Amino acid sequence: MNQIRHIMAKVLESGPAKERCSTCHRLVLHAPDIASRARPGQFVHCVPGFMKEDIPLLRRPLSISGVSANSPSTTPDNLEFILRLMGTGTRLLARHKPGQLIDCLGPLGNGFTLVEDKTALLIAGGMGVAPLRWLAMELAAKGGRVYLLAGAKSNEEFPCKVELQDGRARIPELEAVGVDTEFVSEEDGLLATDLLKRRLPELAATGRPIQAYAVGPRAMLKALAAIMPKDVSCEVSLEERMACGVGACRSCVVALRHPDPPGYVYRRVCKDGPVFDLFDIVWAKESDID
Repeated sequence: MNQIRHIMAKVLESGPAKERCSTCHRLVLHAPDIASRARPGQFVHCVPGFMKEDIPLLRRPLSISGVSANSPSTTPDNLEFILRLMGTGTRLLARHKPGQLIDCLGPLGNGFTLVEDKTALLIAGGMGVAPLRWLAMELAAKGGRVYLLAGAKSNEEFPCKVELQDGRARIPELEAVGVDTEFVSEEDGLLATDLLKRRLPELAATGRPIQAYAVGPRAMLKALAAIMPKDVSCEVSLEERMACGVGACRSCVVALRHPDPPGYVYRRVCKDGPVFDLFDIVWAKESDID
């Protein structure tokens, strides 16, 4: 059965994701047909403007950062997004006011695999925390041990509120639901991968198997592939420019390793992903594959 829905979603909330972050925006849409079908790691393709008056644009893919249910409903009704205001498209989306409608297509893509019998280790780079926020909440709600390590250029550019607790910068919103969090910034000379190098041996020493998840800039994910032990399963969500969002245009392909010559095969991020196995992705140039 086709789970994709094309709807006009009503804006419930639209405003800054947190204080002192002028480029971090939070958008909440009433979209029951999509929210009830979505799972962590999927995205929604949204028309940025009002069409009749705005010249652009292709739809914009927005990773879902959470779902919620309007009382007395027990089924998710609302979609939450945390987005960076980067250009015309995202700024047009952000200017929508409560009560206005946004043309949405979703849920799209393949989400994360929720593994409940392992320690969950989440690594977020900058806005990569948006989809991992929902994943962390889902895993914690199922009673799992969940750790989230996050990094950004600065505290101000990170979309979630950060507070110093017990000598560590933490994310209170996620700590409140049972997620162990830690944040570092490049201003302090640290990256999310630096946190990983320190915390991974600690978690491995418990003897409990680890399931890792990561979202962030390509450079961070490439570095992660060199750090993460090959016996640790790790799913990553890729961010690529895309036009159609449903696999038709093939503008968002990524090279994955393949046993047959030439050693790789192209897959669509929107349709086959955006979630892939970390070690399946060709991080170097395809021509460099042995």
